[in-house]
Amino acid sequence: MQAADPNVPVTQVDLAAMEQRYQDMLQTALAPFLAVEKTQAAPVQAQTVSPPALVEAQPAPVQLSAEAKHLRDFRKYNPRTFDGSMDNPTRPKCG
Repeated sequence: MQAADPNVPVTQVDLAAMEQRYQDMLQTALAPFLAVEKTQAAPVQAQTVSPPALVEAQPAPVQLSAEAKHLRDFRKYNPRTFDGSMDNPTRPKCG
């Protein structure tokens, strides 16, 4: 790729080419995520088409994000809550 001359004005053709490259790059980057979404959505659509069964509804397990799991585990192993004091955050407080 050649270095762009900063003195040459940007044309509509240049803008269209940049937009197309951006769209292609975005599509390539999102392709794995879109494929996962489609495979997860297919069983859901199949279930909604079938008539509902006379089975007692059971709550779906809660799917936690990685951040929520980290916070849950942090609270489990360090139940003390932050008191909001910023006097000296490097000094440990015991008790």
